[in-house]
Amino acid sequence: MGENGSVTRRNFLAGCCAAMGAVAVGASAIPAVSAWRVASDLVFGLTEKEIDLSGIKPGEMKVEGLSLKRETLIGTDELVVPIMILRRKPEWVREMEAVKYNLKEPIEANERYLNPEWFVARAFCTHLGCTPNIIDESSKPVNIVCPCHGGRFDTVGRIISGPPPSNLYLVPYRFVTEARINLFVSTPQDITLTKVSAFQKA
Repeated sequence: MGENGSVTRRNFLAGCCAAMGAVAVGASAIPAVSAWRVASDLVFGLTEKEIDLSGIKPGEMKVEGLSLKRETLIGTDELVVPIMILRRKPEWVREMEAVKYNLKEPIEANERYLNPEWFVARAFCTHLGCTPNIIDESSKPVNIVCPCHGGRFDTVGRIISGPPPSNLYLVPYRFVTEARINLFVSTPQDITLTKVSAFQKA
């Protein structure tokens, strides 16, 4: 074999070694990345926010930001969680009780609200985290639609169709008056709830 052939073979072997090294480094980095993600999700302390409902008309949705402190590997920062407050029209409530439809993640509607007129949840699509904020009244039942990839939820956040794998997550809240609610969050689990029974007695 000539000199050029030897050089080519050396280059090939060097490239293989470099590729294997990159794979090894990537594999060793996975636990570190996982640890970072876990550490970044540690919400600590009690965060509360009172929200005035009086300006929200039937059929309207309001999105509020809830700032949560979190601890990361490099210190503390704030994570702003979007919260949707939807005022359901009386006909939406009646329609939901009358219309039968398939659900990807079945759960009774009354486990998704404290008051049938109001639906409160994270404005966070369970597909890729976009904000589902379109109300489609032409659908039966009325749909909350995610503008990113077309995920559709009913007006208590139960997934009807599209790529989202699960229902919208709830957050703990209580009614202070008929026109005011208080959000209260203290753990990571508080922003991944599925039933109001998980927090209504708190």
